[in-house]
Amino acid sequence: MSNALFDILDSASDKWWGKLSIRGASTRETFLNLNSVIETHFQKYSTPTHPCRETIGCALELLNGRSAVILETGTAAYGTQSTILFDSYVSNFGGEVLTVDNRITPLVKIRDYCSERTKFHCDDSVKFIKSLCETGTKVDLIYLDSWDLDLRSPMDSAIHGLAEFLACVPMVQEGTVLLIDDTPSSLDDWVNAHGIGQSDLYDQAFQNYKIHPGKGTLVKQYLESLSIGRQVSHRYQLLYQL
Repeated sequence: MSNALFDILDSASDKWWGKLSIRGASTRETFLNLNSVIETHFQKYSTPTHPCRETIGCALELLNGRSAVILETGTAAYGTQSTILFDSYVSNFGGEVLTVDNRITPLVKIRDYCSERTKFHCDDSVKFIKSLCETGTKVDLIYLDSWDLDLRSPMDSAIHGLAEFLACVPMVQEGTVLLIDDTPSSLDDWVNAHGIGQSDLYDQAFQNYKIHPGKGTLVKQYLESLSIGRQVSHRYQLLYQL
């Protein structure tokens, strides 16, 4: 499918919000252990040296190989290809993936790589999460990645990330894993993921707001202020167990 057609689809995505919900269509590989799932994924669908490989792998390890309900905001169409990775996990260990994006393009691009255990939704993420809470759903892993971090206006993604997390609270249970992308703990983490090109913007954002810019920076402050959960890792991604 051409990029021009994807642009047309994206421009009309608001017509599908809350109306489009379909399942994946692929048959996935079978693996004996999680290490094989992760190794194959980053070799086949992503990059073996991707800076988020260690953290997202650790998040899956915290599930201890059990059946899991995984909620993802921001269906992945590039980078870690997290949607495909999560689908591989539930295809091998049980459970389902619920992924939501306000653009239709990621759904179209990724659907044929995922099994029927992944359900794709085109909707506003906060609205979708609130509707999901009404069903009484409990989740084992939450992955927040729906608003790209813009260093020129870093609080936009931070505020949205906090809104998403607060909407998720009714679905959290003891041991729920929380992973948030684009939340560097330092300038070094940013440079490791993106290079030095925007280092000055990172420094400026830090000076302006006195916190490191990131999708999960306000969520981290919230969790720390209330002593909720434990921080497992914080590099480019923020990982908690609640």
